[in-house]
Amino acid sequence: MAGTVRLPRVSSREADRATTPIVKAQIGDLLGVDPRRVFLTHGATEGNALALFHIAGSERRHRGSVGRVRAWMPEYLPLWESALAVGFRPAPSRGPAAFAVVSNPRNPEGRLWNRREAETRLAGHRAVLIDETFREFTSAPSLAETGHRGWWCTGTFTKVYGGDALRVGWVVSPPEESEAFRRWHALVADPVPPLSLAGAIACLDQRDRLLREVRDLWEWNRTVLARHRPDASALAAPVYFDRTPGIDTLRLARRAVRRSILVAPGTYFGDPGGVRICLTRRRFPTDFEAYLRFRKSEGDAPPRPSPVQTALRPSTLRRR
Repeated sequence: MAGTVRLPRVSSREADRATTPIVKAQIGDLLGVDPRRVFLTHGATEGNALALFHIAGSERRHRGSVGRVRAWMPEYLPLWESALAVGFRPAPSRGPAAFAVVSNPRNPEGRLWNRREAETRLAGHRAVLIDETFREFTSAPSLAETGHRGWWCTGTFTKVYGGDALRVGWVVSPPEESEAFRRWHALVADPVPPLSLAGAIACLDQRDRLLREVRDLWEWNRTVLARHRPDASALAAPVYFDRTPGIDTLRLARRAVRRSILVAPGTYFGDPGGVRICLTRRRFPTDFEAYLRFRKSEGDAPPRPSPVQTALRPSTLRRR
């Protein structure tokens, strides 16, 4: 959402007053967890890496080696590839796995696993890393509040707040790992700068306004998308995996970018059978129409619009 919503400005005086404990306490209150389980990072990617290295190290100390890891494709590949990079081995599709990684809501599918579905799918794993980067596009609670043994969650100010420049994210450890992870985090992580802390505090102070703007925009874009892709009406996050059976999606994406149409090929998510479409921009209706025309010009006629989806554009968006 960078450049789409108005980020609050912060002063040097506010930066002087901003501290790590204040931000940890506010995030803990937001997620419904003990702030001692919250660890600040420079984004979810760093948080994922720190958690993965810690989990792998713990596995080696206590079991002599790391085990197998499972993911559900299509998936945000840096999650999967980072797990492999720290030593986890891929689990067979139906075999046992000690560890699992998952984005929730799912990136690139935009689906949300609620608590019951997550508990069912993730049962039996010793440790789980859940990337909740897109969660605040929904009203769903963080899975961190369950306090389940072995469940790690990460988040960031980058997506729903559009705070790319803030460089603030977090890790929430499971309760039983908070002390061990505190030592690891203190050893390898750099402190988040005061100006970034102040920006995070300002975002949380204006959270209601920011979320209202963001959800208004992307929910309208979802309505536009659902006219042509009816299953998009169930999206929980502003990403959609447009299935393209029998089409080379890498070639499709490369040809699209030559026409200034940006879609991410499924090979970026471990599933070549589709492309990811993002719904975060104010220009999305225009851009999506261009994508449909492009697909038609490629000899791949898209589905006809559904007559059911005829909602008018919200007046709050029409004025902008």
